[in-house]
Amino acid sequence: MSTPSFPSGADLRALSPLYGLTGPFATAYVETGDGAVGARWAALAELADGIDAADLATLRPAITRAPAQPYGRTRVVVARAGTVLLTSGIGTPVGPAIGDRLVSAPLPDLYTYVARQLEVVPNLVLLAGADTTTILRVTQTGHERLWPGDDDDSVDDEAAGDEAAGDEAETPERAFARLAITESPDLVVVVGEPLACRRAVERVSQSRILPPDVVVRVVEADPSAPASVAAAVEAALREHVRPAVVQALRAATAKGAAVGPAAVVEALRMAEADTVVVSADAALPAQCWIGHRPTEFGLRDSDAARFGVSPTEPARFDAALVRAVAATAARLVVVPPDAGAVPGGVAAVLRY
Repeated sequence: MSTPSFPSGADLRALSPLYGLTGPFATAYVETGDGAVGARWAALAELADGIDAADLATLRPAITRAPAQPYGRTRVVVARAGTVLLTSGIGTPVGPAIGDRLVSAPLPDLYTYVARQLEVVPNLVLLAGADTTTILRVTQTGHERLWPGDDDDSVDDEAAGDEAAGDEAETPERAFARLAITESPDLVVVVGEPLACRRAVERVSQSRILPPDVVVRVVEADPSAPASVAAAVEAALREHVRPAVVQALRAATAKGAAVGPAAVVEALRMAEADTVVVSADAALPAQCWIGHRPTEFGLRDSDAARFGVSPTEPARFDAALVRAVAATAARLVVVPPDAGAVPGGVAAVLRY
């Protein structure tokens, strides 16, 4: 049986080295976009229970010295035995805030980190203000400003137009035309007030640079409010990606996907899962039982023992799921709760 074409999802192979180590692991999530990172970390550290002192000392600079990101970011850091193993940013998500947390567990607490990584299609984002335009690119860890450069403020459209003849300043139209060629976007998101959005869309159309299959989405939001921009853009990205995910999952399910937590665990244990798909509102089991190897886990201690796993210890189910996906070179896709396409809340598209 051939595997249906499926959006790639999050490739977790880079996490595999973590799972060659034994726990406990300390995992911290801290918001870094509001300028109060130090105070947030101090509050977490004060309440830390069961966290190794060496890990606390190692986590602190990795979090408090993280660079500020204007479009919202949570910092995730994993440490073990006084060594930082992973540090990364997470762009502001659509849906509930991640919140600050610090935990010690047998496995890294990475499901939230993985689930919040978007399937980021090639894109351009135009922030259309009343008198200014800014062009961004969305990455899995946040938003990167492409134009104007970091040394400049957002360019006044009228002034740029007046100076265009001298090549001293690049107009928004020229900047977009240049970036549309170099970035080759599949999606262009225009964010701003209605009139400014209309003007920006006209510019995009007049440039005649974009192929006809490039999707242009307009989202009305305050372009000067980073949190609103981040939420609006990521919602547009999800709307762009979701139909392909839903269609592929339905096709895969019709051909015999593993459906429900128990079946997905079995597929991962046998390394048969190509892509694991989870609904964002799925009621996943809270706990499972794990062995030393990444594919050694079961929903009950007796399940693990039945396959010769010994000794076992309790762990978070979602953490064990990420470990097994990473170790078997599978991929993980988390779809919005209104997608209505994930039977049992979690399913696995099989390799064979």
